[in-house]
Amino acid sequence: EKSNIPLWDESQFTIENLNTKYVNPDFFVGIVDNTVIGGFILVERDDDYWPSNSNDKAFYFHKFVIKNGYGSLGYSKAMLDWVKKYCKDNYKEYLRLDFDETREYVKNMYLSNGFNPIDEVHDKMANN
Repeated sequence: EKSNIPLWDESQFTIENLNTKYVNPDFFVGIVDNTVIGGFILVERDDDYWPSNSNDKAFYFHKFVIKNGYGSLGYSKAMLDWVKKYCKDNYKEYLRLDFDETREYVKNMYLSNGFNPIDEVHDKMANN
C-alpha cells in the first residue's frame, strides 16, 4: 500500500544539497513524451550506509523518484532495468541501495525487481 507520506523534504533536492551530500553524484532522469517522469542518483561511494563496501565494484543508487501519475505504468521497472544494465556496461558487479522497509510498496518494488536484502540499519540518517 502506498503511504502518500513524503519520504524527503523537497529542499533536499537542490543541486547544491545533493552535491554536498554525495561524492561526485551522477544525476539521471527518465523522460516520456518530453516530460521528466522520474530520476535517481548514482555514486561510486556511500560511506554513510555502505562504508565497508564502498569500492569500485558497485554503484550506489539513491533518491529514486517517479512522478505522481506515472508510478503504476511500469516506469519504475523500466528505470531499474536500465540502471542494472548500465552497471553491467560499466563493469560493476553490484547495484546497492537502501530503503525504508516500513514502506511496503517500496520494499515490494525492489524485491520484485531482483534486489536482495543484505543488512538492516535502523534510524541511521532518517529521511536523508
